[in-house]
Amino acid sequence: NVQTLLLDHGVAFSKSSVSKNPDTRAALEEAMRQYESINQVYNHGEIQVEITDMYLTDERNEFLSENFDNVFTVHYSVTNTGETETSAGYDFALYVNGQKADDYFLNDDFQTMVSSNRQADVKQSFGFNGTANLEDMELELMDMRSYGKPPVVIPLDGSEPSTPEDQAADVENGVSSEFA
Repeated sequence: NVQTLLLDHGVAFSKSSVSKNPDTRAALEEAMRQYESINQVYNHGEIQVEITDMYLTDERNEFLSENFDNVFTVHYSVTNTGETETSAGYDFALYVNGQKADDYFLNDDFQTMVSSNRQADVKQSFGFNGTANLEDMELELMDMRSYGKPPVVIPLDGSEPSTPEDQAADVENGVSSEFA
């Protein structure tokens, strides 16, 4: 599909010398944003999350010893629908080709505490090596207060996310599930 082709092109572009031209890079990133799965709302446990932006970046933290080929960043809004305060900014895990990516801390990543029935905007980044094709990438959303409940799996190729309810129905219907 068009989204996948644009995103794959964007990944290849981010590694090219042409990407150093800020005008060219800005134009491509804006075109890519039109096809991303942003502004979708996902629920898990007692949090509601709206992804507002996500992208691969050339930005690196000069103070970290790890040097990854790719850094993926997700911006999102967290609403705490629970009765108790919760931390926000560690709500996602990124998987690339089934392997969990490392948390990567850019200087402007932001985590915070969110009171009951309040909202906060946060930014979380991940680092990984190898090629970065969005059809091979998934975000997993999990409210840490709902430990043991399967995460919401959000494929970055544009296909539908898998919710804990979907996974429970699969188990009841005898469909194989990693959470069974």
